[in-house]
Amino acid sequence: MKHYISILLLHIVFLSFNLSAQLQVSSLKSEYLVNPIGIDETSPRFTWQLESANDRGMQKAYRIVVGTDEASVKSGEGNVWDSGTVESEVIPAMYKGPALEPFTRYYWSVQVKDEKGGWSEWSPVAYFEMGMIDQKNWTGQWITDTYDYNVKH
Repeated sequence: MKHYISILLLHIVFLSFNLSAQLQVSSLKSEYLVNPIGIDETSPRFTWQLESANDRGMQKAYRIVVGTDEASVKSGEGNVWDSGTVESEVIPAMYKGPALEPFTRYYWSVQVKDEKGGWSEWSPVAYFEMGMIDQKNWTGQWITDTYDYNVKH
C-alpha cells in the first residue's frame, strides 16, 4: 500500500511540473497597443508574449478568437472570428475575419501550441475598439443658436 501511495504522489508531482512547464500567453496588444480605442486599421495586428518555466518554450501554432461578448471570448468562443489552428511561429498575427464595424469594441484571446503539441490555456481577454474607419461614418448636425446663420444678436 505504501508503494502505491508513493507512486501516486510521484505521479501528481510529475503532472504538476508538466503543467507548470506549459506555455502561458501574456501582454496582449492590438496594433502594438494595450486595449486601444479608436483604431482605423481594418485588419488589426495582434501580438503577445510567451512565458514558460523553461527558456526553450516555443510557439508552433496559435488560435485567436474575436467577438463582441467578453464572457464568450474568455471561454474560447468568438462570435465574430475564429482563426482556427494556424501553424506558425510568427508573431504578429493579422485579423482576417469579416469587416469590422466602426465605433465597436471587440474582445480577443489567443492560445498557443508548444513544440511538444500541447496547447496553452486561453490568454486573458484583451480588447480593441474601432474608430470611424471612413469619413462617411461621421454624421451629425451643426449646433447653432438659431436656424438662420445670417441673424446676428
